Amino acid sequence: ITDAKRARLEKLEKQREQIARCEEKFVHAASTVRNINKNIFSRPQETIAEASKLIDVMSEVFLNENDTIMHLIQKNFSDEDMYFHSLNVSVLAMMLAHEQKCTQDQIKAVGMAAIFHDLGKVNVPDTVLLKTDPLTRAEEGLMQLHTQYGVDIGRKAGMSELVLEVITNHHEYMDGTGYPNGLK
Repeated sequence: ITDAKRARLEKLEKQREQIARCEEKFVHAASTVRNINKNIFSRPQETIAEASKLIDVMSEVFLNENDTIMHLIQKNFSDEDMYFHSLNVSVLAMMLAHEQKCTQDQIKAVGMAAIFHDLGKVNVPDTVLLKTDPLTRAEEGLMQLHTQYGVDIGRKAGMSELVLEVITNHHEYMDGTGYPNGLK
């Protein structure tokens, strides 16, 4: 084995180990997101504190592992799609805020808002959430209500106005075709 080949093999082994460690943390983070969604009604303040701790960990661990985390975001963890979706959105939003030179507090606020962006889906029936065929008009209307449901839950839980604003507007589009208010 040449020195160059040995060096490549050692580098690949380090990358595999790094991915395995990061994947373990990522799966644990998704489990925490599941607990957050489950406990938001019964223990709102504790749940928000738990989410804040998760965001702290994510900002320390995942933002410094861009290549590794992008590998994990692309991986299919289908058994927990909703929780991985919230986690993925949060990590990507925090990475974007980091690249935009936001402060640490701003990055964490973005992460917190992204973790809770789909909170209102807990009030949408699984028959609508999991439907693979196109939604009927009534089902579409029900799905669109998840933003308001999320704001109602978040307000009762004592979430910040920034988080509530993101929950409200995360389906708005630049051209005004989004919902709930068709903002441009």
